[in-house]
Amino acid sequence: MQRVGEEVARAALHAGIREACTRARVAPQELARTCVGMAGASDPKVALLVQRMAQEVVGGEVEVVGDNAIAMEAAFRGTPGVITIAGTGSIVYGRNERGESARAGGWGPV
Repeated sequence: MQRVGEEVARAALHAGIREACTRARVAPQELARTCVGMAGASDPKVALLVQRMAQEVVGGEVEVVGDNAIAMEAAFRGTPGVITIAGTGSIVYGRNERGESARAGGWGPV
């Protein structure tokens, strides 16, 4: 959203949700829970805005988390581990056996 602006981001999010729902043969309004993972979600203003954008299309609850949380869950499925994301930005994010997490980097363009 930082690069393309709110309206382009909204259109892309709505299109992505609709495409996923079409492929799954479910109407977006029938979704009970939606999780959006994206870079920049650690900014509460951004997360709230994206949550509201998603709620324009889907039914049920919407949670917005960082792309690091999505990568962590995909890689370790709730178990301890450490991930590194390096691209335009970078973050190292980890979770221990007690479920405690910590991060280094990932603060965006600040």
